[in-house]
Amino acid sequence: MTYVFKFSDPLALQPENSGGKGANLALLTQSGFPVPPGFVIAPSAYRDATTSIAAFALGLRDVRHDDHAAIERASSALLAALRAVVIPPELAVEVAAACGELGLPARWAVRSSGTAEDLAGAAFAGQHDTFLNCTSVNDVFHAGRDGTR
Repeated sequence: MTYVFKFSDPLALQPENSGGKGANLALLTQSGFPVPPGFVIAPSAYRDATTSIAAFALGLRDVRHDDHAAIERASSALLAALRAVVIPPELAVEVAAACGELGLPARWAVRSSGTAEDLAGAAFAGQHDTFLNCTSVNDVFHAGRDGTR
């Protein structure tokens, strides 16, 4: 399975592989616009990495929408579970290789993006995070998995 798509890869044009912003960056790159080199990590990487917490996530259905304390506890537990996820070795290799191709040392921006973001009929501005000045492969992993650096 391929988890990483360079902006120059034709498969990166598909939002289901790249998210809305990633697909737009791929389109601009492949149309000849001056876009800094980069890559996207496919949503399948997230799905594959988080399969170990799927059973826990299903338990969230029992939390009532008006029970704010229960929502807070469940959210904290889910965040802890996400931060404990081990990055699959195949993903680690692909991301490290892609970062290496961009050059080291470097500073990168990491942006989370939904696959349905920036569509013609919908936008989800401000729902995701951007991390600037990531200087190592570990920074990239932490930004993508934990929402931290």
